[in-house]
Amino acid sequence: IKYSSLATETVSIQVSNNVGTFKLNENLSSKFSSNSKDYEPGNLLRGFLLITTSGDKQVEYAFVIKSDISEAE
Repeated sequence: IKYSSLATETVSIQVSNNVGTFKLNENLSSKFSSNSKDYEPGNLLRGFLLITTSGDKQVEYAFVIKSDISEAE
């Protein structure tokens, strides 16, 4: 883990017709990296934990998205 837990963000997911969507906001903590390779396109790995609840059942899914440090213009 490269950044502290302070870099985490909670977001809501909108579900319509069994498809969930969320906005992937820019992670400002990633801009503090001293490794120049991190700034190359596609070199930022962002981990996610999706927690779903249905009645008394809770399920967790973990996944990673490969992206860029810079926000697209």
